[in-house]
Amino acid sequence: MEKLMDSIIKYFNQNNKGFSFKELRKHFEVKGEEQTDIFNNALNLLVEDGSLFFDGKTYKLFTPDLGLAYGEIEINRMGNGIIHTPYGIIFIDNNNLNGALNGDKVTVSKIIKSPRKNNYQGKVFQILKRRSGRIVYKVEGDGFDAKLIPYNENENIEIFINKNKLKNLRNGDYVIVEVSTEKRENKFLAEIDKVITSENDKNKDVRILYEEYDIPVDFPNDVMEEAKNLPTEVSEQEIFGRKDLRNKKFLTIDCDNTKDRDDAICIEKLPNCNYKLYVSISDVSHYVKRGTKLFEEALNRCNSHYVNNTCNPMFPKELSNGICSLHANVDRLTKTVEMEIDSNGEVINYDIYKSIINSKRAMKYSNVNKVLNGISITGYDEFTNELKMMNQLNHILENKRHERNYIDFDIRDVEQIENEFGDVINFKRGETGNAQLLIENFMVIANETVAKHFYWLPFIFRIHEEPNAQAVDDVLELLRASGYNIPNCKNVDARTLNGILKGLNKTDKLDIAKSMILRRMKRARYCVNNLGHYALQLKNYCHFTSPIRRIADFMIHTIIDSVEELDYSNEGISKIEKDLQVICENASRIEKISKEIEEKGMQLEMAKYMEKYIGKEFEAYVTEIYQHGMLAKTKNMIVGKIKLEDILDDKYYFDYDKNALIGKKSKKKYTIGQKVYVVVKDASKANRTISFKIEDEKVKKLTK
Repeated sequence: MEKLMDSIIKYFNQNNKGFSFKELRKHFEVKGEEQTDIFNNALNLLVEDGSLFFDGKTYKLFTPDLGLAYGEIEINRMGNGIIHTPYGIIFIDNNNLNGALNGDKVTVSKIIKSPRKNNYQGKVFQILKRRSGRIVYKVEGDGFDAKLIPYNENENIEIFINKNKLKNLRNGDYVIVEVSTEKRENKFLAEIDKVITSENDKNKDVRILYEEYDIPVDFPNDVMEEAKNLPTEVSEQEIFGRKDLRNKKFLTIDCDNTKDRDDAICIEKLPNCNYKLYVSISDVSHYVKRGTKLFEEALNRCNSHYVNNTCNPMFPKELSNGICSLHANVDRLTKTVEMEIDSNGEVINYDIYKSIINSKRAMKYSNVNKVLNGISITGYDEFTNELKMMNQLNHILENKRHERNYIDFDIRDVEQIENEFGDVINFKRGETGNAQLLIENFMVIANETVAKHFYWLPFIFRIHEEPNAQAVDDVLELLRASGYNIPNCKNVDARTLNGILKGLNKTDKLDIAKSMILRRMKRARYCVNNLGHYALQLKNYCHFTSPIRRIADFMIHTIIDSVEELDYSNEGISKIEKDLQVICENASRIEKISKEIEEKGMQLEMAKYMEKYIGKEFEAYVTEIYQHGMLAKTKNMIVGKIKLEDILDDKYYFDYDKNALIGKKSKKKYTIGQKVYVVVKDASKANRTISFKIEDEKVKKLTK
């Protein structure tokens, strides 16, 4: 298929004009139904990836003179679209989406320059490919009289469904509808895929979230059968050939509610004053082999997903919470990275081998942070020396990270505060203490060591490419326009960027600035080509330390197991790399989806929480500004949108040069990072949105 697609593009480059399908079929001597289908699929793929343009009659090269742009659309919290192109960013008002959904591949027309540099406005011209096309509808009424109401009002597009498909629906059902790009009677053709839940299901909101993204929740029966047949303890036969580390003081340190502990650490001080660090990782690939149902299901899932203190695991709990979880005081099979590290944070000696450990204590981040701050915790006291030694090495590694100019974004997650019944009663900024930091630094150095050791293999590397220089310049200019004191500088490299962030470190606007810069960075991804990691400033990096919850780590363990069995011929290596690249692309795609699910799950909980506070006032900070409004974050980390018409003391307009909303009469200005007092106007858990308003100060005084 790839060769055929290359040939088609070469032909268009040689003959820069339009061709009908009939003309192309004749030139390429396509005969028979099978060849015609393959050729048609190749043309469709070239249209979907923006190489060709099809106007319904002829195919043409997708060139700038068409007056169109191509890209993947992102729908932001305001309900508007954003498309990143090589020429700049195109903003699309929600009235001009024309049925496009988040993640769809689209072409854009009526492109006009915005006052801001490298910014444009446009209208969705054509939807080329749906990311999934899955929309959730609630059923009102029974059978043929049923009406389908969008669960999320931002996905309220006109659809055409055969009435006969409604007959088995019941009032209160929630259904997944697959929406195509084709139309009938000016509506998008759609098919009901399945009933996913009902109004009485207390977990329906989270299940709906997974179904929207086509992420499986329940494991197939044959997968569960294999999982239930796994051993529950390590046998004597399995220990043979492994290094026995059961007498070492291994500890696991993780979140307070975690159940899948896949890494354990141990530290010793050597006579030469160097540190001996052991990072032992659950040997999942010992239990899950190629060709098994568990293996295939892991390839399909790619990731564990974490939504609102719940886990949708990559492997069944019999494995992820059982034989592969490094519980305290039980024998577990592991792969160990043993490193001798000097006082400069350099790994001067290392070994990687199969092992068996017996963790001595399952620790919590919160308790370890207390111990490191001098507070005695029952059950931790006997390990105080080891924890302090770990923290000493942590500081050494942290200093080394700063010396190599790694990009310190450190944007903390939002955490839910729950009562004893599991109900969410508030939100807070996540804590990042020395316990979290030492685990992060120990995992990073283990991952780097593994990547360096196996660089010559067909492998899965974790890469992060350098950002587009223009994109960085644009966001820095945007921050300057918003009042941030950022010096003008050319060729912004990692050292310069760190200097800028350090300069902002004294302001309460730092997290906002970090988020804005981070969004302009390229996304870290998996690849068979070792291109280095820009943010970490490392030449070699991979993900090895979480095989229970990430497919990339699990596959690296599988590759290490099969080093002696690989086909090292040119053809063999080429095939392995091709297969691994497919896994890389799928893992990167699912990772992005997992992040979206996590964010939307948090938005869902925040909306449910704010439903109780309609009409209440909160102190907040402006985090983003758009042509039609802005976003604000409260002190307890809850984000809501504010439309222009909901700023009630004046009529406001968007000033591109100042990146601000300005009152027409009062000249009052709203900029990023500004403190505001917002009133909760509305909250919708279905839409996962919160709407704020800013009241007229005079009206507020009269009503108090």
